[in-house]
Amino acid sequence: MKVLCSFLVSLFFIAGIYCQTINPSGPINLCQGSSQVLTVTGVPGGTTFQWQNPLGINISGENSISYTANSAGNYYVILNTGTMPGDTLGPVIVTVVPKPTASFTFNNNVCSGISVQFNSNVTNGTAPYTYAWTFGDGGVSALPNPSHLYNPALGCGIINYTATLVVTDANGCSGTFASTVNIKQAPDVQLQDLDPISPFSNCENSPTPGNPNFTLTVNNISPSMTCIISYTIAWGDGFFTSGTGSIFPATHTYTQLGAFNLVVTVLSNNGCSNAQTYLVVNQSNPAGSLGTLGNTVNLCAPATVRFTISNWQLNSTGTTYNLNFGDGDIVTLAHPLNPGFITDTVDHIYATTSCPASSFTATLTVTNACGSTPYTAGGIKVLIKPTASFTVAPNPGCVNQSICFTNTSIAGSGINCSATTTNSWNFGDGSPISNLQSPCHIYSAPGVYTVTLTISNYCGPSVTTRQVCIAAPITPAFTIDNSVGCSPLAVSTNNTTNISSSCSTAVYQWSVSYAPGFCGTTSLWNYTNGTNASSTNPSFSFINPGTYTITLTVTSVCGTVTTNRVIAVKKPPTVTINPIANSCAPTTIQPVANAVNCGTLAMTYLWSFPGGTPSSATTLNPGTIVYSTPGTYTITLSVTNECGTTTTSIPVTVNV
Repeated sequence: MKVLCSFLVSLFFIAGIYCQTINPSGPINLCQGSSQVLTVTGVPGGTTFQWQNPLGINISGENSISYTANSAGNYYVILNTGTMPGDTLGPVIVTVVPKPTASFTFNNNVCSGISVQFNSNVTNGTAPYTYAWTFGDGGVSALPNPSHLYNPALGCGIINYTATLVVTDANGCSGTFASTVNIKQAPDVQLQDLDPISPFSNCENSPTPGNPNFTLTVNNISPSMTCIISYTIAWGDGFFTSGTGSIFPATHTYTQLGAFNLVVTVLSNNGCSNAQTYLVVNQSNPAGSLGTLGNTVNLCAPATVRFTISNWQLNSTGTTYNLNFGDGDIVTLAHPLNPGFITDTVDHIYATTSCPASSFTATLTVTNACGSTPYTAGGIKVLIKPTASFTVAPNPGCVNQSICFTNTSIAGSGINCSATTTNSWNFGDGSPISNLQSPCHIYSAPGVYTVTLTISNYCGPSVTTRQVCIAAPITPAFTIDNSVGCSPLAVSTNNTTNISSSCSTAVYQWSVSYAPGFCGTTSLWNYTNGTNASSTNPSFSFINPGTYTITLTVTSVCGTVTTNRVIAVKKPPTVTINPIANSCAPTTIQPVANAVNCGTLAMTYLWSFPGGTPSSATTLNPGTIVYSTPGTYTITLSVTNECGTTTTSIPVTVNV
């Protein structure tokens, strides 16, 4: 798309900068039947506009800053800004894309309580599609073919809902379809016990196995009885009554104890059915008792207690027995408790103590449709032995160092919930047993010792062990392959420190100190062969002469100790010859030299006097040298020690 920028410039400043464009710039996918507003931006005041259609023809009356496009093509606008008349922006390409056409089918006129299956159908548009369903009762779905269960509706009529599907394609274009869903109401059925005092219940008469009969008479009070055409009553004990509304009032006699589900099922003239359930109770309040067998006092966990459940035999089917042992565990049993109808026994293992409470109380709750009856068995005193544990600090430790053991045991509970315990410490080195709560101990020899704590109460002992490592102090030691030499001097170390009794890896730290000597005044050295200050066996290069001290520091659990070795680094002598003044032949000179020995062995000297007599000398002070012939001569002195030879020279001029 063409973008125009105009620059209005004066002699002293830029008066304004305008960049014109059409927004949106396109290309634009226009959904069928919709439109898009095109707007020119970045224009100065006073600009006039003329929009052109896809054929390049001026659109009559479209002279504003915006134009609404509703068909495909390339759109332009001619601008007149006062400075650049007749400039054209564009094109903005607009493409019209088809929108999807949505529809759906479904199983209409279903009864309330039956799901409606919707199946969508989409034509046109561009896949993939997204689906948005609203079912008219607040329900929604994003599936292509959803199933929906409408809210339950009771009565004799029809409820209408409007289901709507909106399908959106990949271009963002949408199609909508809606249809009416008819849901037939299910008949509302209700029964009434003609005994209003205790409806559907015989609990107040306390029926027994010898006198179980209970006669129930029900009446029809269904709100939908005008459209109900048939009734079926399942009394819950295997008997049925069927017919029209004329069967009411309906009477049935129960000849056995229990709780029965009375189910009345109806069919309405619209083909829909419904059912209602009533609980009929023909039993008395449940009975039972709870006891224990054996001792229940001062038991040590885990302790098994046997409970007895009796007096339950006359209860009716449907009775439940909820046994809460008092420690958080619960078991629920069903009637009958056993086929022999004898006293039932239940074993329970108490794994925790009843402390700080004085005891556990077990509760048996016997429940049927008439109510619940509780029974208890108390006085179950459960104790528990301690759980031994301890920590060690420091670990590892050092010989002749105090090692402290902190007792972190769980005390348990003894008689009367007492937390009193006895402690027995075995330090593993043959020393006497300690009965302190948290003792400290000194080991005199290195090694790994097993420490045992035995903690006891009324319920018995608990034992735990831990190992403690005792280290011996480390004596650092190392050797070097060169202690004296000439610069640059390479030195390698051999760390001979014995760490076999250190309990852990020792930490090495190397350092170097310097003292001037052997003509050296400043330190210059480095580690070599990839070693560093933390290496086990570092190597060094000593460059400047002097005295170096290598120190090894070893840190272990027993502390930090050091040792060192001294390195002497020498070099060849330093030599200078005093200047000699020019003279006339014949002449004599007496050279004076200064030589400093940078080693330890005696130095040797060699003078060279070309053209002179004598022509050489081997002492520091060569004496008188005679030059008879004019010329320029070079006097040379070489001084040698154990590290090498240093040679220097000066010129001598003998004039005519």
